[in-house]
Amino acid sequence: MSLQILPYDPALHGAGVAALFNRLRYAAAASGVPLDARSLNAVLDERGTTIFLVAVQENTVVGTIGFFAVSGRRVAPAGELFCGMFLIDPAHRTGPLAGRLFLESFERIVEMGIRTLRLEVDPVNVRAFPLYLRVGFRAPEGTEPDENGYLELISHLPGVVIDLLADLGEDPRGGDSGFHWRTMERARSGTLHDGVTREGGEDIVEYVFNVDDGRIRVRVDLASGRPRGTLVNEEPWVRPAAREPGETGTLPRRVVSAAVGDFLVSVDEAGTLRVEHPQHLGPLLTEHFPVSPVRRYGARRPERLRVTTLLTASGWHSSVPARDDSPAVSRELTVDEDGLRLSVDAGAGNRVAVVPWNGMRRAYVEHCGVRGTEVHAVARGHWPAEVMGYEAALESEPARGATTTWIEPRLGLEVGITWYTDGELRFEGGSLPLNISPGGRVDYRISLRSVGAAEPLPPIYTQERAEAPVWTPHRRGCAEVHEAAGHGEGEALWVVPELGVVNWETGGRRVLASSFPAPRSIGAVPDGRAGLWVSVQGPREHPEQGVEWGVGRRLPPLDIADTGPDEGWSLTRIGPDLTRLRLDVRVPPSRSDRELAVHIAPAGAGTVRLGGSPGEPEQVFSREGAHPWRATARAARFDDASGHTLQLRSVSDETDEILVRAHPKWVLASLVHRVPRGQPGLASWILDAAPHPELNPLSFPQ
Repeated sequence: MSLQILPYDPALHGAGVAALFNRLRYAAAASGVPLDARSLNAVLDERGTTIFLVAVQENTVVGTIGFFAVSGRRVAPAGELFCGMFLIDPAHRTGPLAGRLFLESFERIVEMGIRTLRLEVDPVNVRAFPLYLRVGFRAPEGTEPDENGYLELISHLPGVVIDLLADLGEDPRGGDSGFHWRTMERARSGTLHDGVTREGGEDIVEYVFNVDDGRIRVRVDLASGRPRGTLVNEEPWVRPAAREPGETGTLPRRVVSAAVGDFLVSVDEAGTLRVEHPQHLGPLLTEHFPVSPVRRYGARRPERLRVTTLLTASGWHSSVPARDDSPAVSRELTVDEDGLRLSVDAGAGNRVAVVPWNGMRRAYVEHCGVRGTEVHAVARGHWPAEVMGYEAALESEPARGATTTWIEPRLGLEVGITWYTDGELRFEGGSLPLNISPGGRVDYRISLRSVGAAEPLPPIYTQERAEAPVWTPHRRGCAEVHEAAGHGEGEALWVVPELGVVNWETGGRRVLASSFPAPRSIGAVPDGRAGLWVSVQGPREHPEQGVEWGVGRRLPPLDIADTGPDEGWSLTRIGPDLTRLRLDVRVPPSRSDRELAVHIAPAGAGTVRLGGSPGEPEQVFSREGAHPWRATARAARFDDASGHTLQLRSVSDETDEILVRAHPKWVLASLVHRVPRGQPGLASWILDAAPHPELNPLSFPQ
């Protein structure tokens, strides 16, 4: 039987698509949440599926592609969709199936008037880049993968085609017009920013078509999709297509606020509720305005709503009027001395989602529900589950009477939530948890409590002398390697200025997982030859980016590279050998908040221990589990099977944190230090590979 591309039929194709996803360990299945037809259909409904096509051969689903209102906890703006669930059976990946899926999808998208597509991709999967580029997806140069390891690409190709057809007086529903990705010139560089230039503060992407012996060049602002000029055979188009301005990227302004003890509670003009504390970087809790229907919620990038907020005698009343397919929704918020009382109303019979999102990166959770009282250390992937985009496949529990408290032990801060009405609770990612009410009403309380910060950790290594190594350059392969001189037998420390530390050995064993000089990727880092590298990146609390991977702006070593004295990093040894190192990073002032980040890939880490603050429970994880996970702490220790350890701890600032991202094939620790705008930055970290962990003064019980 020939291969067919068909619109998805839930009854006919649900089991087959779920089987394909599970067999290839795709999406939720990779996180230990296999799909069946029911859960798959719930996911498709909750993501606002507009188009979903399946490739079928001999009654077996061998490929899929979909276009959704929501992806990766982001809501697409009006006139845009996310592309996703693009999966092809390995037996068909070298044939024409990928092109057929995109071609049939593209025709439907243009007919529907969708102007922009978005796509989240793995930056390491370079084999897929030619296809992404072929269908118009691009990213500005310097775009960084987010904490989850994905890049967001944008394609304005559908809107460009719609405008060209309008100028030519053609109906986009009339079939093949000659304007689509097959008639667009191929990308030349093969990078995701091919054809993107920076002009006047804008990233401009150019799409070039060869049609009927003519060459048409269309230039578009990549951020907004606004046209920036069209040339036909290098002559200006006499009637360039116009487009209404897109949504801007400016942040909504705060409109009302109130103090609850030391906490600040505010609501902005988009209806987003935030709870902040002066000792915590970023909000402790963020709750975007409740949505109905449920398929429009996005914790990382919410739907843009026109919310009206009015003062009441004891708080605020926020509301959104009814729209074409959405009921009117209101939220009544009352402020008292211990927290907030909230009531959401979407009208009887309308499902409504309330999504309070936790911002405490170092926390543990006490939950009292139908299974009694549970206490969990927060490590996404271990607990709670991390199945971004497939949340509807998770089990839920009754909401009424359930209470959840998130506790940040270092700062002594607690944020609790109690539910008073019927609904379905789901713990996933950073939800506090998420509550979906089928009855259209949600009553709940958010309690805020400060019990006092823990004592800071004592200083370490104050009695031992730190000494900078003497570096000797030599060639290894195609790179110039600088080796630390004067160490003992079985010790080595090598630095390649443009990469980072590519080898650290002590006691005859390798401390870092480095592939140098052989190429490799690690997580979202395409060039992962080093075992340690240093970068400057955006704030860790950014709702969409989080802690980045240091792919872009890497800093050079101060005492090796030809750089200024105020920007770079340096290593000193503590004691007579290379067992203990101190790493210092410095940068000059900047006009924005930044993070100094040290990324370290430990070798042979079988067990990961996280903790580091008095009163903070130690977390112990096996790195070699079946599913990826990530967790944040003040200090971290990595143990291998032979009893060797690598311990990491900051000595510079109480807000410093370590994010550990673990995968069955690798582990990466990102050590981050905040540099406020207008101030120079200096971060210091201790890297300790002592063979006897009981001699190390970190706060880990043995």
